[in-house]
Amino acid sequence: RGRGRGGVLLFPDAPEGLELGVDLASFTLGPRFRGFAVVPPGLHLVSYGAAVGPGKRGMFVSSPKDGLVARRWDAAAEELS
Repeated sequence: RGRGRGGVLLFPDAPEGLELGVDLASFTLGPRFRGFAVVPPGLHLVSYGAAVGPGKRGMFVSSPKDGLVARRWDAAAEELS
C-alpha cells in the first residue's frame, strides 16, 4: 500500500492521547494509530507532546522513497527514540 508514492513513518508503541505531527499536520493519537503512510521522500519535522499544555519536542526524520522509518516510545523518558 502506498508503494511508489512515499515512505512509512512507524511509531508502533506511541501512547494514546499523545499529539504527534509531521511537518504542518498534527493529530491526537487514538488506540489504533501505528504510523503515517505515503510520506514523501526527504527530511520531515516530527513533533510530539501532550495534547494540552507546554512541552512539545521535535526531531528531524529522513523518509526514504518506498522505505520505512521506525521510532520507539521511551515511556520512562516520555520521548521518541
